[in-house]
Parts: sequence; structure tokens; C-alpha cells
Amino acid sequence: MDKMVSLHYSRPFTGGALKVKDALHLLTLAGLVTPVKQTDGTGVPLGAEEDASYVKYLFFDLGIMQTMLGIPSADILLASEVDFVNKGGASEMFAGLEMVKYSDCFQKTEMHYWQNTAKGSNAEVDYLRVRDGGVLPVEVKASTQGAMQSLWIFMRKRKLHEAVRTSLEPFGEFTYPDPEAEMALRHVEVVPLYALSNLRHMPEDYRNMISRETMELEKR
Repeated sequence: MDKMVSLHYSRPFTGGALKVKDALHLLTLAGLVTPVKQTDGTGVPLGAEEDASYVKYLFFDLGIMQTMLGIPSADILLASEVDFVNKGGASEMFAGLEMVKYSDCFQKTEMHYWQNTAKGSNAEVDYLRVRDGGVLPVEVKASTQGAMQSLWIFMRKRKLHEAVRTSLEPFGEFTYPDPEAEMALRHVEVVPLYALSNLRHMPEDYRNMISRETMELEKR
């Protein structure tokens, strides 16, 4: 119920499918949904390699969406961490809406993700962003742990060394020596879901922020 709307168009629109496409287009124009388009992510601009047959949609407000689905607000506000960690789709939508919110207000926000469209593969990176002129993959996790095989596959294919993981974890970073790429180092910044506005910062500013938060935690 809390999954993002995800559509794959494998043939021309006809009949009811055409009506769905038209409805989604009108909802997009009204600002009620934001399309997240699949791209190969080999470089910038990300829109140059969009595949219009693969699109996900972000509803404009996660709280309203949950209410429309019949989930009482008290169930969300009073939920324990155990209740929340199973809501991966909601976490992914929340992360996407935060990135839209903190994008340049003078430019139309374009959202992208990567999916391995090869037959038999389900590898997917939740979001691709642009930072410092390069592609920045963003992996969303609903808890404090979880495998990141899709992220490693994408970074290996595109020869990338920087990525972001956003979850319920505090600020942090780690380096992963990739055994399938001659131990190439994959550096991952860990950003809490509530602090995704920090993706706008330069990496050095980000590391200074981690140091400040670590010192504050030590003082406690």
C-alpha cells in the first residue's frame, strides 16, 4: 500500500492505458505527482538518457497519501521503529519529496533513478542526482541496515567512487573495497532521512558537518 506508483510501458498506449497516461500527465501538470524517470546514468545531463517506458511517481505529500490509504495518523506518529522499518516504499517516497523540496526553486525539478532493464535482473538504484558535475547515486533504506548490491552494481558499471546512503542512521561515512572491481574503493556518505537537504553541500562541508555532530554526541 505504501509503495510508490511504478509503471512500465512496453507498447503503445491504447484504450484504458491511454486514459491512465493522460491522467498522470494532468496530475503532473497540476503538481500533484512528480515523475521519476529511468536513465542509464552514464553522465550528465541525466535527462539525455531517459527511458520514457520506465517511470515512477511521487505523490505530492506522504501524509496525505497515507490518510487516503486509510492509515490513521496516530498509527504513524506512535509507531515504533519496528513498525516503521517495513515501510520501504514510504521511506523512498519521503526521500524523493525531500530532494524535490530542497532543489533549486528557480528551475523545474527533474528526478531520475536507475534500473537494470536486462531480462532477469531487478537491480535498481532509488535516485540519481548531479553533484559537482558528476552522477551521484542515492540509495534509500528504511532502517539502519540492508544490503546494497544494486548500488555496487551501478557504481561498478559506471566506474563511480562516490555515493549516498540515506536511512535512519546518523551522519557517517564508510569505504567499501569492491572485490569484483580489483578492490576499487567505493566511498559512501551516510545521511539521515531527515537531513537530505545536506546533499546540496560540497563533500568537504559535509565531512565537517559529520565531525561537528560526532563531537556533540561525545559531549553527551
